[in-house]
Amino acid sequence: MTHYGIQYATNSKFIKNVWTDQTQPIQGSPRTVSHTVSGLEPDTRYYFKINAVNGAGESPWTDPVRIATRPVVTVAPVADNIVEGDPAKFRVSLSPAPSKDTQVTVKVRTSGGVDATGGHHTVTVPAGASSAVLDVATTLGEGPNTGGKIDANVKRQAGYAPGNPNSASVHVTDVQVQVVEPEPPKSLPVHSGNLAIVLNPTSLNVPEGGSASYTVKLNHQPVDDRVTLRVALVGDGNSRDTDLQQVTDLGSQNILTFTTTNWDVAQTVTFSAREDADMAAGTADVSHTVWPQRSSDEWDAVSGATLTLTEVDNDVPTAGATVTAADNLTVTEGDTTATASYTVVLDTDPGGNVEIDIAATNSKVTVSPSSLTFTTSDWSTAQTVTITAADDDDASDETDTITHMIDAANTDDDDYDSVTINSVTVSVTDDDEVGVTVTADASWIEQRNSIISTNTLNSVHFADANNGWAVGNHGTIRHTTDGGSNWAAQQTSDTLPVNYTTQDLNSVHFADANNGWAVGLSGTILHTDDGGTSWAAQTNSVTKTLYSVYFHDANNGWAVGRDGTILHTDDGGSDWTAQTDTDIPDEHLNSVYFHDANNGWAVGRDGTIIRTDDGGSDWTAQTDTDIPD
Repeated sequence: MTHYGIQYATNSKFIKNVWTDQTQPIQGSPRTVSHTVSGLEPDTRYYFKINAVNGAGESPWTDPVRIATRPVVTVAPVADNIVEGDPAKFRVSLSPAPSKDTQVTVKVRTSGGVDATGGHHTVTVPAGASSAVLDVATTLGEGPNTGGKIDANVKRQAGYAPGNPNSASVHVTDVQVQVVEPEPPKSLPVHSGNLAIVLNPTSLNVPEGGSASYTVKLNHQPVDDRVTLRVALVGDGNSRDTDLQQVTDLGSQNILTFTTTNWDVAQTVTFSAREDADMAAGTADVSHTVWPQRSSDEWDAVSGATLTLTEVDNDVPTAGATVTAADNLTVTEGDTTATASYTVVLDTDPGGNVEIDIAATNSKVTVSPSSLTFTTSDWSTAQTVTITAADDDDASDETDTITHMIDAANTDDDDYDSVTINSVTVSVTDDDEVGVTVTADASWIEQRNSIISTNTLNSVHFADANNGWAVGNHGTIRHTTDGGSNWAAQQTSDTLPVNYTTQDLNSVHFADANNGWAVGLSGTILHTDDGGTSWAAQTNSVTKTLYSVYFHDANNGWAVGRDGTILHTDDGGSDWTAQTDTDIPDEHLNSVYFHDANNGWAVGRDGTIIRTDDGGSDWTAQTDTDIPD
């Protein structure tokens, strides 16, 4: 019997060669074996590989295969029950929220005596939204029937996959009421006061996971045979808590009929609140309106009565802190008046003081204050953190990450010791101009160290005055933390496949002190996110030699090389895409530089200069009469 093993990894873990094994080996014939991997995230890129084990031993793992899961669509009723003649509403949700308008197809079926349009319906989930509502109209029937239901099922399409639940139902109640005509009264009642619908109580608390009831009656006897009231939840899931629902297994409560004999007999309506994971006390309004076509004429103009439901939550609050910051926090270098700020507040009342330490990861910005202290009296009051950026000597815009850590030694509530708080990313706009300053009597000092080999070094880059890297032939990588007084070898053989360890490296560039890239022969691209302690290969579609690499920030980078090769990434090198243009010559491109995320230049053999102002989507050749042939 042959056993098969499966390993898979997300895109980020694949880069670091971190794989997840299936819990049990898979058995079966090589021609018939199949296996389903469950628990995968929607709209996520995965890599899979397999191997086989039998009596002869274990085979090598196959080359990784990249598979992307699709977004998941689910459907749920906005209201479980409606009255014939009202629209059936279904909330169609897309996870994760789409980046562009997405059309979802839903198949609608009817059963019982429901008169509604079946077949395929479409609803569009707008870009950035997580859901949209599909309305299915119903028609008022002429005669009595038993009601029925409307079923909605998500259809599988190329851009998404049905999730759980992928079907939903709305029950439709028949509104036809058969009334035995009573004997005409000898005298009709005379109403001396205002007609009204009487609710008791006028507001209702509903326990989460339980139910609660109230009663409805009239304050006057109807002149004719009856008064019919419609009972309905007001609004949809955007304006009310959808956990609050009418209890239908106690009988139909969305149509209440009062006659000349039972007008003052209270009828009971019951609502329930479903269990949820939040701690919010949700609310919903219930309307009670007269149905004129089925009511005594004097009640037609009577105003309806509204009852407010309030969910009584049973969830226990969890220790935590909320950071509220704009998506595009930006400060200007050296401008103390152009500051940015955000707020931090605790989620629950602590058992004592809670102290949060605040720090900038790359020291590009300064935060004030550097720590926040919350007490039992001000824990719910948001505190403000202000960000400034000092001048530096480069002309590059930069980013920094501000972290928040619980200072356990100065925190009295043990529940807060292990709390993780979100970080904040801030952009720094540089105020320096690009230029070269020439100083007379400058001198150069030769830097040597016994650990540096005799391999040719082809490129050097420094993230600051102390931290620098040099790369060269045969996979040589050297690093210094003291401005080059001492250089240390950074090995790649432990983290890269064998066929990469001896490739010549032609260029190196670091976006910050941790994130760096090196490129070289045969399309080699290496990446480190820990300052070069470990390097990992990044895959791309070319095998031609790359001569230069440049990153504007930790995500956006370009690499150039032989025969006009230009590669671009906007996710730190997880994916590299070739940039092509009729104006890009087939000449070797030896160097690339970007002033910002849009404006860049590449130069190469035979006086080649090309420029882009849209991040590389289009490149234009630049010519000059002084450029030789």
